[in-house]
Amino acid sequence: SAALASLGDDPFDWIVSPFADATNIGRYAALLNDTSGRWAYNRQVYGHVFAPSTGSTSALTTLGLSLNDRHLTILPRIAAAGNATPAWLWAAGLVSRIVPWLSDGVTGNVSRNQTGLVVEGVKAQRNRATVPTYAGRNTLLRSGISSFIITSDGRVAIDKIITTYQKDANAQPDETFRDIQAIGQLVAILRFFRAQLSYEHGQKALADENPGGLGSLSTPKAIKATLVHAAETLEIQGVLENARGFADRLVVQRDTESANRVNILAPIDRVNALDVIAANARLYSQYRAA
Repeated sequence: SAALASLGDDPFDWIVSPFADATNIGRYAALLNDTSGRWAYNRQVYGHVFAPSTGSTSALTTLGLSLNDRHLTILPRIAAAGNATPAWLWAAGLVSRIVPWLSDGVTGNVSRNQTGLVVEGVKAQRNRATVPTYAGRNTLLRSGISSFIITSDGRVAIDKIITTYQKDANAQPDETFRDIQAIGQLVAILRFFRAQLSYEHGQKALADENPGGLGSLSTPKAIKATLVHAAETLEIQGVLENARGFADRLVVQRDTESANRVNILAPIDRVNALDVIAANARLYSQYRAA
């Protein structure tokens, strides 16, 4: 807890911890929650925790189903598999492989599928019979646990990294924050929006209209235009899509109680990783005549 408290309000987007016990998972939730944590409106410093957990597929599944936090990712290690890499190094290796992409909101890498990225510096488990099969990995993923693969030449590679988020506030299945890409995209989008708003509207006065075109005034219309242009830039950069739809749905209004405040509703449509290509291949002895 002391180490987490020492983060303060400094930017730490991706946090790797060696602990995935209930006590520490509770500490991560307190650190990152949306009400008083790093994602709260009055802090906005963000962050995401990755932690390894070692156990059988059944135990890992049970752990995953007990969690529902978009700010937490569990990286699995299979128990009794002859793991040659300690848990903390295993987690650090997997995370270090994907962070360069997750932190790249300029060239679209944040949105990319990560399957097959080879992880350097970690060793595959010795007992290959315990490597999760496709069905086993699917079970883990459906339970909020990430997955890895061992390549044909014996190297560890990323399969799919997800958060433990599985249900919305009404306990209904929800995949909005399931993919780790969504977290990286959201951080990139929010920071870019804030930077553009600060650059164009910082140290301004607020009025409903600006008939004189004064540089000292901002209006809800001008603020909306800034956000629309920002969304168009992020669309070009491969972070969000449907900027036109964003513009149609974007709401910017002056607050009815505080004349100094503007309220914004910004519905974001993020770019999705290409995880599945579904094809129907049919074999013929000969095509029919046209």
